[in-house]
Amino acid sequence: MFSSISIKTVVLSLVLVIFVHDVSPISETTVTACAVGGGIACSALTGYGIHLLARHNGCSNTSTWLLTGLGSAAAGFAAGALIHNIMSKYTPTGRFAYAQGVIASLHANKLIARAGDNQDAVVARIISIYGTSWPLVAARESLMRNSINLGSASTELDLAYNEAIQAPDNYPFIIQGYHGLRASIPAIYNNIELLLQIITKHEKYDLQVGLFEKHMAQMRKQQHEKTLQSDKLSHDSWENHKERDYKRKENDKDRHLVAGRPTAKLNFTMGGR
Repeated sequence: MFSSISIKTVVLSLVLVIFVHDVSPISETTVTACAVGGGIACSALTGYGIHLLARHNGCSNTSTWLLTGLGSAAAGFAAGALIHNIMSKYTPTGRFAYAQGVIASLHANKLIARAGDNQDAVVARIISIYGTSWPLVAARESLMRNSINLGSASTELDLAYNEAIQAPDNYPFIIQGYHGLRASIPAIYNNIELLLQIITKHEKYDLQVGLFEKHMAQMRKQQHEKTLQSDKLSHDSWENHKERDYKRKENDKDRHLVAGRPTAKLNFTMGGR
């Protein structure tokens, strides 16, 4: 019963969070209220469950209330912190902070920031950063991820601004910082595109792609062989377990036979039949 109530409560909370997120911006006040409310609800349910369990197992009254208090407090704090952490990401402040962090990290990226250097300098920098047998491929994969992250940051930045202008007095820092961040995004995209062109047009790019694909094929083969070996070990372990269980049962039969017929011959060994 306790588990059923807890699951229903969690599901209902998630549905409410999604509904609020789709209908209107989530304010920091709402986040705090939900975190506190969710923490209290989880604390109460957990405390109730622990109390019943402790009483059922015959714990003393002092131990029961001690376990109830500690368990409910820990569960309430953890649940409240989790709710606050999740919901905060969907507030204007959370969205803006995420976008600001991504854009700042890309501005500080040594490769992206100096994409305008000559091709030899760019390639040398790539090799120094991605010291593998296929640095151009590794750099391209990293830049593609950066491009995706920048797209997400751009979306979150616009959402934060559109939500902030509905309550400008509450989010002056977003309104003031939005245009500068928004204006910096095209330049980062251009630098990423320039780097991708340098990489894919380099004379060693196709060779490194071949090496990388060969490496990945070898890794997949090794993983497959490892899986087969693991499955075989599991099967052998199960077969050994069945054999040991069979010997144990047969030895038990022999012991029962001897116990019932003192003149019977005992036919077992220390290791089984």
